[in-house]
Amino acid sequence: MPISLVGDVHQPLHTTKLITNQYKEPEGDRGGTRFYIRVNPDSQTISLHKFWDDLILGSENFQTVRNTATKIRADYQRSKLPELRETKFNNWAKLESFRIAKQKAYLNGKLSGSSDKNDGKPLPPNYAATAKPIAERRMSLAGYRLADVLNKLFGK
Repeated sequence: MPISLVGDVHQPLHTTKLITNQYKEPEGDRGGTRFYIRVNPDSQTISLHKFWDDLILGSENFQTVRNTATKIRADYQRSKLPELRETKFNNWAKLESFRIAKQKAYLNGKLSGSSDKNDGKPLPPNYAATAKPIAERRMSLAGYRLADVLNKLFGK
């Protein structure tokens, strides 16, 4: 299994696509890449997919990234993540990420978005505050699981 897949499968929007009258089959919203939102009513339009990707790092500054990773590591220790008992890749996608995408990213179909990349719909209040710890937890799970996969592959 390619290393990047272990990380990618933990980003909820990498495991789904929204199919509605607005986002038709077969492509749908392409994992949120064509579902446009605004974090605040006065902010620029971005895709829902980019929003979820940016929840993890949000910066290219090394010091900021390191500080974020250190904080996340302290908050999400291995012993605090019962999900790690699940070792099947397909279940990480189907049972975890897909469920989170449906329930938390798309709010069970109630999240308003736009197919117009120049006019995204504002996110509901507290959406970002709710999504950030979910994304951090998913990143932590991905890191532990990647370490476990590599240890298994290399005999540790």
